[in-house]
Amino acid sequence: YYDSKVLYNNFRGKRKVAVYGTGSNVNAGSLDWQDRQKLGLQDDYEYDEITGFYISSGDGDEFNSWTIRGLPEAFTGGALFSNKWDADKKSINGNYRMNRLRTFNEASTRTQNILPSNLSFRNINTTSTGLAIRHAADAKYEWKVDSLATLKLTVSAQSQQNKLDADTYSEFLNGKQEFVNTNRQLRDGQTNRMQTDNQLTYTQLFNKKNRKLVSTLRVGYIEDDNENINNNSISFFSNNTPVRDSIVNQLRDFQGKSTTIGTKHTFNEPITDKLNIVAEYAYNQNRASSFWNTFNDNGTGKYEFLDTTFSNNFKVNAVSNTGTVTLRKVEKKYKWAVSGGAAFTTLNLNNLDTRQRTRYNFLNFTPQANLALTPKSQTNIVFGYRGTTRQPNVQQLQPVRNNDDPLREVRGNPDLKVGFTHAFSANFNQYKVLKSRGIWASVQYQVFNNAITNFNILDTVTGKQIFFPVNVNGNQTWNMWANYSHGDGGGKKFSWGFSFNANGGRNINFVNGLRNVTDFTSVNPGLRLGFNKKDKYAIYLNPSVGYNITRTSLNPNVDNNFFTLGGWADANINITKKLELSTDLSANNQQALNAFAGVGNIYVNIWNANLSYKIMKKDAGRIIFRANDILNQNKGFNRVVNSNFITEDRFLRVSRYFMLQFEWSFNKNPTATN
Repeated sequence: YYDSKVLYNNFRGKRKVAVYGTGSNVNAGSLDWQDRQKLGLQDDYEYDEITGFYISSGDGDEFNSWTIRGLPEAFTGGALFSNKWDADKKSINGNYRMNRLRTFNEASTRTQNILPSNLSFRNINTTSTGLAIRHAADAKYEWKVDSLATLKLTVSAQSQQNKLDADTYSEFLNGKQEFVNTNRQLRDGQTNRMQTDNQLTYTQLFNKKNRKLVSTLRVGYIEDDNENINNNSISFFSNNTPVRDSIVNQLRDFQGKSTTIGTKHTFNEPITDKLNIVAEYAYNQNRASSFWNTFNDNGTGKYEFLDTTFSNNFKVNAVSNTGTVTLRKVEKKYKWAVSGGAAFTTLNLNNLDTRQRTRYNFLNFTPQANLALTPKSQTNIVFGYRGTTRQPNVQQLQPVRNNDDPLREVRGNPDLKVGFTHAFSANFNQYKVLKSRGIWASVQYQVFNNAITNFNILDTVTGKQIFFPVNVNGNQTWNMWANYSHGDGGGKKFSWGFSFNANGGRNINFVNGLRNVTDFTSVNPGLRLGFNKKDKYAIYLNPSVGYNITRTSLNPNVDNNFFTLGGWADANINITKKLELSTDLSANNQQALNAFAGVGNIYVNIWNANLSYKIMKKDAGRIIFRANDILNQNKGFNRVVNSNFITEDRFLRVSRYFMLQFEWSFNKNPTATN
């Protein structure tokens, strides 16, 4: 195993140059938040008028260790440049980054399908190799024209290539554990995407306090080129005996382009010192083309015969006009905001295969309200309501049949309606500085009208499933959480607290024409203990226990409730001034489900430890002995209990290893500590 990283910064006045590189086969090679901070990598933030808070608009990093499935081999490199001049009226900031991530994975999926009178099972085993390569660059130029006007130009571009080779064996079993079908699928695919996003923002202040105009022009372009070969060898059974075979050998080719141009204008006008009104108008147009074509093998390894059943070519033109008015008032002990908006969207679809043109008109309303109370210092209470609409996307509206897996076919539905979500929230927080005591709590509830859900047709004779989206009423979700903390742990010997998390709701879908209602609830209380002695040791414990309840109307006698036992613990001990021991433990243990008899409970307890020794002048160097996953339990596991199915996924992850590490941090600045 290897894990390496180098970061370099160079400052000359207000000019900054930085380069970095990583190489690892124990993680994704992405930078952690501390490294990002050292290099000056930051997400963009936008101001939300309704809440009065800044929200992050950064895309994040998809090449991260949290989402990896399989064993990684990663290389990352990048460079940054920033400078200010002309009395700080002009500034530029640019960066380039490259990611290369190869993964090898062996995965298995076990699914139980719940039917009105019986059960069925689908088991999948996959061996795959994946490769993702990304090149991305962005730049920001800002010019303070004068004391009242600012112009900002942001340009970003990236290209990404993904390759996947996969060998999958699947089997579908009836309630008696007899074969219904088996499938050996070989996949060889490559996807390419090029994307640009450019934004010009002009901000104008006025002599009148708090009067402001912000105008934004955005232009974006996306180009996709995907090719995937699917080779399926399917056997169908009757009474556990093979009766017929089916061979599917196809190439699916996709070419897509999308151009978006939009503008937004926001004007803030103060009515009084404490009351102001915000008016916003936005226009957005998207022109896109999608060419999905499926070709069958001619018997010689060439894909020449077009399969029109699983091909579809169309163009789309979407235009939206949105207007919003917000009224905000800010007092010393309270502030409130109410907002009303409407968006009119026109969607024109041109089916190039059938020459049929379809026009959709969507009218969306976006009411919002927010009330924040501060009855006393360090105490806040916030109530909120947000109404949002969700219109179906093009893929859901187009009656296209996806044949990536011949036994699991996905179709579109041109008759979908616009959905609407009512979201209510209440939040409370209080912190007593002198007592080092804090309380945080939140409750949220959402109800969905015309929610988009799945209509599932399952043929129990062949095991084939067909999915297409439909609208439904009655879906809802809720969640609540609370945290209590006493003692800040900074120099004090003992701190403690507890937490409580719960969520649940109702989900409705359809199975073979029957309406299925699934109610689910999950509760998870936890305890936190901390022991801290300055410059000596720090120990923190956070155990938690949970219980998950799911009940489906299709077959209410099926019991798939389960306990979880988890949490984390970490400790740092300064053995001497130069020798330090740190260790951490994360736990994710789940009770076995009745759906998968004989599998047993799931134990994932990951215990790591580091022993580090400071060397060199001013402790600039460190030698570290790392022990990763000492219990050798770092295995990928994910469980989903939803609607009419229960699924458990297992996949490879880097498990136990030992590593000797050398780290050296140096600085030419004579005032720096190292």
